[in-house]
Amino acid sequence: MNHLNARQDPSDSDSDSSQLAQYTLGFDDGKINKLSEVEQYSISRIGGIPVLPPFENTLVPEKDLECLICQKPIPMLVQVYCPSDQNPYQDRVIYLFGCTEQKCQTQGSSRCVRGFKAWKFNEEYYRQLSAQQTRSSLPQTALNNQSDLGDNPFKMNTHNLFDQSFDNPFSAPPAPTQDPHPAVAESSRLENPFSNLSLGEKESTTTTTSSAQKHNAKLVARLPTLCTPPHYLATDYEVKPKLSSSTTFKEFLDDQTQPPHPSSVTSSKKSEQNGHSSKKKNASSGPPTTPSGPSGAQESYEVQAVKGVDPAFLDFQDRINWNDQSTQIIRYNPNGRALPVHSTKPTPSIPALQCGHQSRFELQLMPAVLRLFSCPIDWTTVWINDCVQDCCRPASDGGCREGWSEVQCFVQSVLD
Repeated sequence: MNHLNARQDPSDSDSDSSQLAQYTLGFDDGKINKLSEVEQYSISRIGGIPVLPPFENTLVPEKDLECLICQKPIPMLVQVYCPSDQNPYQDRVIYLFGCTEQKCQTQGSSRCVRGFKAWKFNEEYYRQLSAQQTRSSLPQTALNNQSDLGDNPFKMNTHNLFDQSFDNPFSAPPAPTQDPHPAVAESSRLENPFSNLSLGEKESTTTTTSSAQKHNAKLVARLPTLCTPPHYLATDYEVKPKLSSSTTFKEFLDDQTQPPHPSSVTSSKKSEQNGHSSKKKNASSGPPTTPSGPSGAQESYEVQAVKGVDPAFLDFQDRINWNDQSTQIIRYNPNGRALPVHSTKPTPSIPALQCGHQSRFELQLMPAVLRLFSCPIDWTTVWINDCVQDCCRPASDGGCREGWSEVQCFVQSVLD
């Protein structure tokens, strides 16, 4: 499966506007068996115990990890590492929790599901990129120093400051090289495309544990689990098919009903005359057949709508089956919108975000994930809305450098 492309230059006139609305899909990629990866907060996962960033001062409230209806601890459904364009130096993670109590799920409320985002300023990544920016801004006279040129003064640095793709919601920032001139060996392929890259020895060798980390570790350790061990999330693009039964249906019909070219009129009339007698012979033999082609497909679609089938449900079924991608577990696109299973809009899990700003769609959990859970889940899909500005609200003494904030969740079921 592919990673997303690097961020395109907004001034590029050849960029396709449809790419801005392209969705990243997450798929189950097997169990995470390595303890070192299980304990890494920057590896996206399905199920398991949530792994929080190493907060220095941010204490996660105990009530945040409880169901809003029954007040019982709730297991984690999915954890997604997704840095944003607004805060590129923040390690940002979204967590989705869901109550397994049947009485809470059957109330038809989104309050049985809760979502949170955590962020922490990546000091090492910021320091390294700042140093690289300083080197790139040196005057030309400094570059003429032969002692600093290396073997080839025109050799392009292997790592580019803009190689990091913030359009890829699950990629972590790569560690810039300390010296731009030595040749850099090709990096080995990550076992998990959602996993983080090493951000420097200083971060990996840190052994001190803050009181906030101890508090948060005890808090998440008491949570029940739905999937043990957790599973990797592998990523791929959503690929639009040439024909979709609902969303591209009108365009297909329009193409089929275009007036014929004058050169083809004569030949079509001849074929009609030749086939006229054969049609009369076949008219009395055999049962009538259902119409085929665009008119038949349109009639079938209209019949389903007349029988009371929600058009939103038809669109949902059609969309998730694009190009055999029905096993998708995550849909991600901060510039996109949710894919509802019915037309009735659900109420959010919380009335508004704490920052007071408007919210926008970011992530959706799809029905295929339910087969991985050990407890039955009655709802069909849930999506998350976060602040349009990705606000980093000050948390305790950490300022905006780290924090924990609740986001809006919307739950839908085909039975609603």
